Amino acid sequence: MPRSRTFAFLILTLSLIMSLLILTDAWPYLRGPAPETSEWYWPYLLRPLERWWPTLVSATVVCIFGAWWLARKNDRETIPLLILAALGFCLQLSILFADQPNIGAELVDRTLSKASNGYLATAGEIDDLVDALRRFPELMPTFDNDHARTHPPGFILAHWLTDHGLRLFPELAVVLARPATYWRCTDLWVLARPPATAASLFLWAWMPPLLAALTAPLAFGVARLWHDRRAARLGALLVATLPSLLIFSPTPDQIFAFLSMLSLWVLLTGLRKKSFSLVLLAGLIVSVMTYLSIGNFAWLALLGGFTLLGLIWPEPDKPEPLDWHQARNWLYPFLFAAGGVSIWFINWLGWEVAPWEIIRVGLQQHYELVTSLRRYDWWMAYNLVDFLLFAGPAVVFGLAWRIGIALRNGRKHLGSESRLALLLGLLLLVIHVAGSTRGEVGRLWLVFMPLAAILSGGVWARQRNEPLIPILILASQLILVVSIGLGWRPFFAVILPVERPEFELVKAPEEPLEIEFPTPDGRSVRLMGMDAPNLLPPADDVIEVTLYWQASAATLRPYTVFVHLLDSSGNVLAQQDSWAADGRWPSTCWVENETVVDRREIQIPSVLSPGDQRIVVGLYDPASNTRLTTLDGADSIPLVEFLIE
Repeated sequence: MPRSRTFAFLILTLSLIMSLLILTDAWPYLRGPAPETSEWYWPYLLRPLERWWPTLVSATVVCIFGAWWLARKNDRETIPLLILAALGFCLQLSILFADQPNIGAELVDRTLSKASNGYLATAGEIDDLVDALRRFPELMPTFDNDHARTHPPGFILAHWLTDHGLRLFPELAVVLARPATYWRCTDLWVLARPPATAASLFLWAWMPPLLAALTAPLAFGVARLWHDRRAARLGALLVATLPSLLIFSPTPDQIFAFLSMLSLWVLLTGLRKKSFSLVLLAGLIVSVMTYLSIGNFAWLALLGGFTLLGLIWPEPDKPEPLDWHQARNWLYPFLFAAGGVSIWFINWLGWEVAPWEIIRVGLQQHYELVTSLRRYDWWMAYNLVDFLLFAGPAVVFGLAWRIGIALRNGRKHLGSESRLALLLGLLLLVIHVAGSTRGEVGRLWLVFMPLAAILSGGVWARQRNEPLIPILILASQLILVVSIGLGWRPFFAVILPVERPEFELVKAPEEPLEIEFPTPDGRSVRLMGMDAPNLLPPADDVIEVTLYWQASAATLRPYTVFVHLLDSSGNVLAQQDSWAADGRWPSTCWVENETVVDRREIQIPSVLSPGDQRIVVGLYDPASNTRLTTLDGADSIPLVEFLIE
């Protein structure tokens, strides 16, 4: 058996063993040190079997598609790349389904949660953006979530601009806000904000998984600059099946993976075409990455070192290699560096904040919140295990193999792919030994993993007479994705869930009414009927009223239901104001034509003045105390009337 095939079978066997350990939790320490320590660990949560089928089906389809694509002779790649992106997106959604069948709600919860993201919530509290940017280093320690405290203003700025940009298009904002408002229908923070905030939440919930799905087609474009079609296809498939890219969804790190491939493709194309503008654009993209996260300066160093090495060790197979003796060629690293600091320079000029102040405070906050609490020796061990898990053995060992090939070939054959492999290996080693991050690499190192997957794909596809090897490698990645996605819970929203109350079996109301209250957002709430006693109970007792509500659809505002006991002069003697169903189910949660049973108890005062008494019901917006009116213009409906003699 050829050596490559033996290695492929060993990789598959290792993935199967790891998968078995993950699903059975036979070795809990594989998930991290322990919950009792300050180190990270991955909670074990085997999903219900009835939710496994979407993930299993999606993974199987990806494997079948990969086998077909790798064997395909046609050189037209547009349709297969679109299919690959769609499958990668579906695979993410299937893993989300295992956690929560309502995928959209899970995405929104993870985006809004301050424990897993939190940038949108921080941006939503900022009214004066200019003042916040000018005082950003001062504000960073005061933010109430770790991500905003340790990162530059990039994501906060992006969320703020999305929110306030949508306010210029109120009709579009209302349409986009409806799903997010419904999925967070009991969240007072979301409901108190303008519709544009919920619309921004909806867009940012779906953006990272979409960009993650598009990372694989971009990786194919990068791989084609080095490899033949078969190797480029395998590299793209390995990117599409990276466990970290699929399981941590939605997360900002998925955006970094997409931008890393985009910047690398633009840079390589610019150097090959000797285009100053493309090299500058590549630096600008990386500058955006660093403005979003300080950790992405490592990617800037990687591509900057690669560009500089291109002058010292030009590619041997290039028709017109860059000559470092020509002053013109030194413009390439200069332009890339200029682009790489451009966003920070604009921030410095615009808001008079020195970049190093933001970086200093961010690193200090990260040290206090993470690094100082975690042991260096445990990091040295578990970092390697975690990288093996979330990149996949096929990618890790393929990258090591590619670095070995580059070292064996020597300086005379140091092409662009070999330079990047050596620089990536050196950078990962430095980060590992330094231990400055000491966080879970499955998410934090995602920016490097697509490049590692491309380099690995070139190695595993070298044996053209071994068509089985790429299939084994692809299967090993998918096995790991499925096992982690179904057995662990490495990423979840720490947020108050929206739980639908259990309504009793709805019967016909004793007194049908069908009174409609139109809402300003074009919906309507209908009082379908009531059950109410005909006689007044004794003083100091309660009178029970059961209301039956329906809505044309979930409303954008959480209208409060009021039930008031009034005297003959209209004075309120007793009242009960709350959302329906004991205050648990506002109208923002109501489904079209669903009957909401709303039981109310009105405490009767100990003393009642003689005269006519009545109980009325209605709805109002608690933000403005504005009552909804019926089609006849009434702002309340009388339910019960009685006379006190």
